[in-house]
Amino acid sequence: MKIIKIIFILIFVVLSACGYKPINQLNKNKFTIKSFTGNGDTAINNFLNINFNRYQEQPDNKRKLDIISDSQIQTTVETRNNAGEATGYRMQISVLIKIYENEKLIETNQYSKVSSYSNLNSKFELKNYEKILIKNLVSSIISEINYDLVVIE
Repeated sequence: MKIIKIIFILIFVVLSACGYKPINQLNKNKFTIKSFTGNGDTAINNFLNINFNRYQEQPDNKRKLDIISDSQIQTTVETRNNAGEATGYRMQISVLIKIYENEKLIETNQYSKVSSYSNLNSKFELKNYEKILIKNLVSSIISEINYDLVVIE
């Protein structure tokens, strides 16, 4: 019985001291995003705007940042069959983020994600798949942006 208590206490001490924090708890940042301006593709800018809105409701933070983004989506035909019809596409999403504090540029970062995909039989299905692909690629870029914002000095 004593061995079980010792093991339980040991496990409790080890797990409570590991420093683990859920990623959603990391939002206690030392900055507030005062404004966001998105140029370029509206779908990407909408995703970015939704992401940055959660940083705007922290009025007690001393650092106030302004963010300007330039985004674009490039879709190109990667492969064709013998008849000349497109069988594979390549999508590249690029986002340039400029971060200002007190109207002074403090950091500029370029983010880019690429994905290749095959043509589908239905144009409707292809458009829906492209929308999902855009959402996934932008989510990946947003994760990188959020990490860079947290570690900004």
